[in-house]
Amino acid sequence: MMHRIRQFVIVIMILVSMAPLSLADDYPAITWDQLLMQSSMDISSQDDISPEILQSYIDAQDKRLPNPMLSGKNVAISGFVVPLEWDQNSNISEFLLVPYYGACIHVPPPPKNQIIHVRLKEGLSGIQTMDNLTVFGTLNIDGNVSEYGESDYSLQAESIQHDTEHKQQALLWAATLTLISGLAICIGWLIGHWIQYKSMTLMRILLSFSAGTMIYLSLAVLWIQMNTLSIGLWMFGFLVLLVLNKILHAQGKLTVTALMIHNIPESFVIFSTAMMNVWLGLLLAVTVICHNLPLGCGLVLPTSQQARKRQFYRALFTGIVPACLAILMYLFLRSVLSLEYLIHLSALAGGMMLYVAMKEILPKAEPLQNKQSTILGMFVALIVMTLLTMLITMG
Repeated sequence: MMHRIRQFVIVIMILVSMAPLSLADDYPAITWDQLLMQSSMDISSQDDISPEILQSYIDAQDKRLPNPMLSGKNVAISGFVVPLEWDQNSNISEFLLVPYYGACIHVPPPPKNQIIHVRLKEGLSGIQTMDNLTVFGTLNIDGNVSEYGESDYSLQAESIQHDTEHKQQALLWAATLTLISGLAICIGWLIGHWIQYKSMTLMRILLSFSAGTMIYLSLAVLWIQMNTLSIGLWMFGFLVLLVLNKILHAQGKLTVTALMIHNIPESFVIFSTAMMNVWLGLLLAVTVICHNLPLGCGLVLPTSQQARKRQFYRALFTGIVPACLAILMYLFLRSVLSLEYLIHLSALAGGMMLYVAMKEILPKAEPLQNKQSTILGMFVALIVMTLLTMLITMG
């Protein structure tokens, strides 16, 4: 009797262990590029790539037909979730599967040949907007139009698998990059604090570099979305610090306020990008670190030993709190937080940073007595920030 029970248990264990293999065999994994028919236009074969040829190629990519060889096939494909239908218990029954984070919500939707309308047999709980899933089911070329975009494909899901391991690794890397980027402000303060006792000329250059970085960022966030609301928020941010300084005479605290408001959307972008693509997130983090270091130098004030401790904690607070807030915003608010809100918050911070650069940082660099070092620091800042922006664009 015991022998038969042992045999039965062994058989069950073998069947359970074979289930994932069977699922993988029945639903072979495909990539998003396989959803498209091969394009008849090869841009690499062109000797002279003109703007017209490039635009024609982009248009052709958008118009590529869905792959008829996949219609009616069982497939497995990974992507990000955009919920469409759910019940009163928040169980999702339909959603769009898209190839990159933020599609259809935070950023424009991909072409309809890169959107899959997924239908579930019954509602499932625990699925959130922009979750990374692998969906197993039957794929069909069956166009559908929803409020978030038009899709060429539909998929009747048989099984859904959360990419838990991938999500945990991405979460760890994203949080690490975001926190290190924030800590760069504190490290910048330590560097500035050490340099002010070694070379005042170098300190003036660093402060001018910090001011140049702030001015560049202030103008850059305004340039991203040049509209009435952004310009109004930018001017409002400048005027708010102007009034606060007249009332409170809070030297240093205004800098902290401007940097914190600026760093929240910046940290959110780093974290959300790293969740999607850790290498692009790393590139963004390096860029932010490069300008957070001199921004931290701008928090240095010549004070007593006790006041210097307060400055250090203030710099630490300025770097860590926005990073933590950005992570919490991603984890709990990403379904309702649009990129437009972040751009508007950046515009508000941009006006504040311009005021800080002109009224707090540059006066500490004594520009009237040391024009050469001030001009050098600001010029180098503009060159470095321009190169970093170009690097991000290429990335």
